[in-house]
Amino acid sequence: SLLVGPGLAGILVATLEPVTVMWVSASIAALAALLTLFIPARASMLARERHAEPQSETPSSVFDGLATIVRTPILRIVVLLGLALAVVLSATQGMVIPVHFAFQGEPGFVGFVLSALAAGLLVGGTIFAGFGDRIPRRLWFSTGVIVVAAGFIVIGFLGPVWSIFVGAGIVGLGSGCMNAVVG
Repeated sequence: SLLVGPGLAGILVATLEPVTVMWVSASIAALAALLTLFIPARASMLARERHAEPQSETPSSVFDGLATIVRTPILRIVVLLGLALAVVLSATQGMVIPVHFAFQGEPGFVGFVLSALAAGLLVGGTIFAGFGDRIPRRLWFSTGVIVVAAGFIVIGFLGPVWSIFVGAGIVGLGSGCMNAVVG
């Protein structure tokens, strides 16, 4: 759905009226919600250890976790980098790309950009799965950051449509490698 959905949405936006697309989107969301009724209850049950004492989580445990992140340099870097990438990706995906294609008169291309991003994520994750144990994780992560930055630079020029697709694929490729390392 992550790969095909945005492309299909782009086709719908390009061929149908916006109100019709919203109704189709709402109907699919409602159908997904209804389908969750058929998920067996045992599918979400976790096996509990019989001899373990139950732990109670207190509100201070959140602050303990935040303190650990602040004190540990690598966690601090990963969290801040993840936050920065989330801000850049959400701004690019939610504002820059849609507005750019709206001004171009091609709003249907937005979905295909998201499909290119998803395809890059799949390729990056697959590459990591194949070669992950042969290359140090630090190198995977560093390379992923550089590749993501290069992809955002390509997108940032807002060149021809194909360049934006390529940039989104590059961002996905780097993110696939990074996400596989960080988890």
